Amino acid sequence: MGFINAEITEQDRLDYGTDDYAIPYFKSAENWTIDREKKMFLFRYWKGHELGVDTHISIWVFGINGGLLKFTKEILEYKKIEDGHYYSKQKLTDLQIIKEVNVDRQQLLQYIVEAMEVCKERGLFSSMKSYDLVVELSEVL
Repeated sequence: MGFINAEITEQDRLDYGTDDYAIPYFKSAENWTIDREKKMFLFRYWKGHELGVDTHISIWVFGINGGLLKFTKEILEYKKIEDGHYYSKQKLTDLQIIKEVNVDRQQLLQYIVEAMEVCKERGLFSSMKSYDLVVELSEVL
């Protein structure tokens, strides 16, 4: 099935954890990029715009196997190639395990990048038709 952008139901919230560690992250997320078959999800937790300034930094949450982590994403380059087609170079930093994920780090990062490609920055609200994404992972390997 793979990742899709979807509105989250109350059942999804139950399926993906309502433990005390997860509640602060889940309460503000209404749409996720999710793989229901593999029980993985990605959503943006914080964006710099909340500070009242335009910024290229945001914080994301990724869940897998009942585990949870968060990371900072920085957009290094972003441009429109043609109508509906975009290119972005980004880097991930400050990867923090909130609850153990029990997945090989390389595989975990591959899943995160796959979810980011499907998310296209805004999940359900993205206007992108296609997206060329390059992600620098050297700081989180």
